[in-house]
Amino acid sequence: MQPATSTIERWNTSAVALLPMVLAVVTSALAVLGFVAWSTGNIDHRAAERQTSMMSNVLEHRQARIVREISSVAVNDQTLINTGQAFDSDWVEVNLGGWLHRYYNHDRTVLLNPQDIPVYAMVDGATAEVGSLRSMLAALEPLIAKARALRPGQRPLPPPLAPGAGLADQLASLPPRPRPPAVTDFAVIDGKPALVAAMPIIGDSDGLRPQPGTESIILAIQFLDTCAADQINREFLFEDGRFS
Repeated sequence: MQPATSTIERWNTSAVALLPMVLAVVTSALAVLGFVAWSTGNIDHRAAERQTSMMSNVLEHRQARIVREISSVAVNDQTLINTGQAFDSDWVEVNLGGWLHRYYNHDRTVLLNPQDIPVYAMVDGATAEVGSLRSMLAALEPLIAKARALRPGQRPLPPPLAPGAGLADQLASLPPRPRPPAVTDFAVIDGKPALVAAMPIIGDSDGLRPQPGTESIILAIQFLDTCAADQINREFLFEDGRFS
């Protein structure tokens, strides 16, 4: 899912500022974040188009990265087992919320059961009461519904092996696994711009995969704050870029 379209109002060669705008969505009441770049100087239209394209690529990069990060736990048989019928709260705390916070700087993680009821929440690296995130989850219901409707792809069957082919040949002939399904969007949470992603937990073994629509869902939230801006500045060589 693509973020809301950004427009250029003004630009400064020494700073990049991103201003979140909440767009009212009548049918769902979901706050959708837009980004506007501004400055105190004037630049030509061609330069503005280049900067707009660059910022679009940056935001797409952030979306793709958060999907890779949560797939590291969602496409995992141990996650599938420990978040399912054999629910293990200690395992979830260490290997889900704790892992995503320590290694990827996720600010919040919520685990939803197959009925979309929150059964675990992490806030700023610590386990939190799921009830404390009720208003946030209500605002993200449309995104959760889209994640629930996703259907993971199955790995295609490998082609027949030649006579005498060994295990290495068999492994080499396996088609690539389809990309894990996920939904991403930008939102305003607690008055702050954030990147949000939702992904069904499907495991990495086709034999263990739950029936479509019955998966647990990982919801990941990463605020677009000073820490995120500094990371973008380093990676894309922006000067004093910031979210505001």
